[in-house]
Amino acid sequence: MSSSLDFTIRLTDRVTAPLKRVQAQFKSFNATAANSFKKIGGGGLALFAVAKSITALLSPAEEMERALKNASIGGVSSIDNLRTAAKKFSAEYGTSALDFVNSASSIKSALAGISDHDVPQATAAMNLLSKATGDNMETSTAYIEQMASSYKNTMNKVGQLNFARHAAGIAAYAKSNFNVSTQQLQSMMQSTKGTAANNGVSMAEQSVVLSMASKSLGNGAAGSYAALYKNLGKAGKELGLSFADANGKMLSMPDIIEKIQGKFGQDLSKNIKAQQALDKALGGGADIIKVLANNSGELRQHMKEVGKGQNFKLMQRMAEANVKPLDRISAQFMNIKESLGRALLPVLTPVMNTIGGLIGKFSKWLELFPNLAKWLGIVTVAFMGLAAVAAIFAIISGVVSLLLSPIMLIVLAIGAVIAVCWIFRDKIGAVINWVIDKFQAFWTALSQTWFIQALIKFFQFLGAVFSTVWRGISAAFDAWISVIGWLFNTIVSAFSTIIDVIGDFWNSIRDTWIINLLVDSFNWLFDLVCSGWDLIMSAFDALVDGLCAAWDWFVGFFTDFSFFDSFSEIGSALIGMFSNTWKRVKNMGVAVINAIIEGLNYIPGVNIELLEYEKIDEPERAPVNPAKSPITSTVVSEIEPGGLSREIRNNKSQSIDNSKNIQSVTINNAQPLTPAQLQEWETLYAG
Repeated sequence: MSSSLDFTIRLTDRVTAPLKRVQAQFKSFNATAANSFKKIGGGGLALFAVAKSITALLSPAEEMERALKNASIGGVSSIDNLRTAAKKFSAEYGTSALDFVNSASSIKSALAGISDHDVPQATAAMNLLSKATGDNMETSTAYIEQMASSYKNTMNKVGQLNFARHAAGIAAYAKSNFNVSTQQLQSMMQSTKGTAANNGVSMAEQSVVLSMASKSLGNGAAGSYAALYKNLGKAGKELGLSFADANGKMLSMPDIIEKIQGKFGQDLSKNIKAQQALDKALGGGADIIKVLANNSGELRQHMKEVGKGQNFKLMQRMAEANVKPLDRISAQFMNIKESLGRALLPVLTPVMNTIGGLIGKFSKWLELFPNLAKWLGIVTVAFMGLAAVAAIFAIISGVVSLLLSPIMLIVLAIGAVIAVCWIFRDKIGAVINWVIDKFQAFWTALSQTWFIQALIKFFQFLGAVFSTVWRGISAAFDAWISVIGWLFNTIVSAFSTIIDVIGDFWNSIRDTWIINLLVDSFNWLFDLVCSGWDLIMSAFDALVDGLCAAWDWFVGFFTDFSFFDSFSEIGSALIGMFSNTWKRVKNMGVAVINAIIEGLNYIPGVNIELLEYEKIDEPERAPVNPAKSPITSTVVSEIEPGGLSREIRNNKSQSIDNSKNIQSVTINNAQPLTPAQLQEWETLYAG
C-alpha cells in the first residue's frame, strides 16, 4: 500500500502538476488574447466612428465647395449669392442644396446671355419646376433649353429670368391640368421643329394645344401640329378661308377652328364631306383640327387661364404640396453641417496638408532607404503573426469550450432525432398521413353541426366588426396626421415669411436717415445718462470718503482708551457695511443700465460701452483662538461704586470656570455637520 501510494504521489507531482500549470498558462494566454482583441476591436471601432463623424461633418462643405468651383468654371461668378439661394431653397422645399448648385451652370448655358445676378433666381425657378412636377433637373434643364432655342427672340425681349419663370409656369400648368410631364412637353415641342414658333404661335398656346391633342393623338400630336402650319397657307386658298388677321399675323388655334366650323358646321365628326376637304387641304394637320374641334370651348378657356400670369404661383403651390416635413428637417440639418464644415475647413485644411506632407516624406524615405522599408515590413508582419497566433489559440479555445459545453449535448440530441426521423421517414410519414386523414374526417363531420356553424358565423361577425373599427381608426389617424402636417407646414411657412418680411423691412430702412438719426439720438442720450450717473457717483463717493475720514479722526481722538478702541472697531465695521451696501446698490443700478445698453447694442450701428462695477471689500474672518473653549465663558461683574471710568481703569472681571472633567468622549457622527453648523461651532470655539 505504501509503495502504491508513493507511486501515485510521484505521478501527481511529476505529470499532473506540470500539465495543470500548462493548462493554466494556456487559459491565461487565451484570456489575455481575447481581452486584447476586444480592446483592439473597441479602439478600432471608436477610431473608425470618429473618422466617419469628422468626414460626415466636413463632406457637405467639401462637396459644396467643389460644386461652387465647377459652377464658377461653368461661368457663374455670383458664388455667394448662389450658395445663399441654394440653402434657402433646400430649407423651404426639402431638396438638396448641392443639386441646386450643380444645376446652375447648365441653366446659365441654356439661358444664353443671362446676367450673373439672375442666375440663382433662374436656377431656383427650374428647381421649383422639378419639385412641382416630380421630374429631375436634367429634364427641366432640357425643357428650358428647348424653349430658349425655339423662342430666342421672346427671351431676349422679356429677359432671361422672366422667360425662365414663364416657361416653368407653363410646364407646371400642363402637368396640373393635362397630366403631361415636362419631358413629354419638351419632346412634343422638339418634334414640331419650330414650325409653330416660326409662324408666331406663343409658347403658352403651343403648350396647351399639344397637351390637349396628346390625350387623343398621343405622340402623333406634335407631327399633326407641325403639318398643320406647313399646309395652312395653301389650305386657306383651297378652303376659301383666311387664317391671318389684318396685319398678316397667323390666327390662334381657337380662331382657326372657329373659321373652319363656320364653313362646315360645329360637329365635324359627323360631316364626312368636311373631313375629306380638310384631309385634302391640310394633310396630316387635319387630325389635330378634328380632335380639338369637339373641345373648342375648353381650348379657349385654357388659353385664357394660361395667359393670366398666375402659372408661377400655381407652380409654387404644387411644389409646396410635394414637400415632406422630414425632408425639410433633413435639408436644414445638412445646411447646418455645411455651415459648420465651411467654418472648420480653413482651420483643418492646413493640418491635413501638413499630415499629407509628412506622409509623403515618409513614403519618400521608404523609397530612398529600402532597408528601412524592409525592416518595417518585417516588424509589421511579426506583429501580425503574433496576432494571428493569438487568434488561432482563441479559436481553438472557443471550439473546445463549445464542444465541452452542455449546448453541444442538445445539438447532438437534435441530430440524433433528425437521423432517426430520416431512417424511419417512410413509416413516420405513413403515421402522419393516417393522423391527418382521421383528423380531416373528424373535422368534416364536426363542421356540419349547428354549433360549429354558429361559431364560424360568430367569428366572421367579429372579424367584420373589428375590420370596420380598424378602418375607422385608420381613417381618423390619417386625418389627424394630415392635420398635424398641415399645421406644421403652415407654422413653418408663416414663421419663414415673417422672418423674411422683417429682414426685408429692416434692410430697406437700415440705411435711411430716420434710423441713423434714432441711433445717434440713442448714443447721445446714453452718453448723457452715463455722464450724469458718473457725476452723481463721484459726488457720493466724495461724501462717503469725507464721512469716513471724519469718523476716523473722531475714533482716533479716543485711541488711548480701551473702550473707545472697541467703539472704533464697531464704527469701522459700520462704515465698511455702509460702504459695501452702497456699492451693492450702485452695482445694481449699473447692472440695470448695462442690461439696457446690451439690448441696444444689438441694433446695427449702436455700440455703447458698458459701465464698470464697484469692487466690494470682503470682511476679514476673525482667527480662531484655540485657547478658548465653547464650555468656558467670561462673565463681567456688576459695576462697582465710582462709575464706569473706575471700572475701566481697574479693568476688573470675574472669570467663572464652568468646565467639567470628562474622562472619555464618544462621538456618534450619525449625520455630518452642515456648513452652517460647522461655522457656528467655529464661532463658539473662537469665543
